Amino acid sequence: MTDLPGRDAQRTTELLDDKRRLEQEVGDLESFSNNIAHDLRAPLRAISGYAALLLEDHASALGVGGTDHVARIEANARRMASMIDGFLDFLRLGYAVPDATEIDTAELVRSIARELQEQPGSTRAAIHIDSLPPVRGDATMLRRAWSNLLSNAIKFSARHPEPEILISAERRGDEVVFSIRDNGVGFDMTYADQLFGVFNRLHAADEFPGVGVGLAIVRRIVVRHGGRIWARGEPGNGATFCFTLPLPQ
Repeated sequence: MTDLPGRDAQRTTELLDDKRRLEQEVGDLESFSNNIAHDLRAPLRAISGYAALLLEDHASALGVGGTDHVARIEANARRMASMIDGFLDFLRLGYAVPDATEIDTAELVRSIARELQEQPGSTRAAIHIDSLPPVRGDATMLRRAWSNLLSNAIKFSARHPEPEILISAERRGDEVVFSIRDNGVGFDMTYADQLFGVFNRLHAADEFPGVGVGLAIVRRIVVRHGGRIWARGEPGNGATFCFTLPLPQ
């Protein structure tokens, strides 16, 4: 006669061992990523520091052309450091396990919009927020995703004489489709599949600041919640970003 309780106990032990091995592998990968980032940051800090000293102590000897070159070196070192930080954020989201709590989406989005509009130098874009249903998910991760999407909408619509952003939602079965539409610079749909890649940019960094990680992070958060994300746009006629999240059961 088969010893079912014994087999169940053995299977439970195997599953626990697999879980411990996976946790160990994730911990090792996170430690490796942090070490690599630390090793990369050190020379960048040195480059940036020495460039700043050159500008401070030897600007007259460098001349206009020389100071411009050194300033570019310093700016690119800072940009590289920001790219490392963004890449680390992207990797950490691969390790994190999202919570499953009910979230008041409307209040979350309103608070993010207030924070972004109150930042120094922020354009006073008109942000219209329709009725947004609650969802299930990780509040910290979803705050990050909404913040990145709203920041992008504000940034890319800032040059419009009357920047405007519309946030809406539509229930479809057991999920909700959220949309963030702006009247900014838009983009060519030919390159739409590049939007959510790490370090992929459709606009030059000197035209619109950023390192090209924000949308990749948003996509990872949405996918970790079992959702999908896509975008529509037209050059000069704004963009719309849509994503799905599960409704509370």
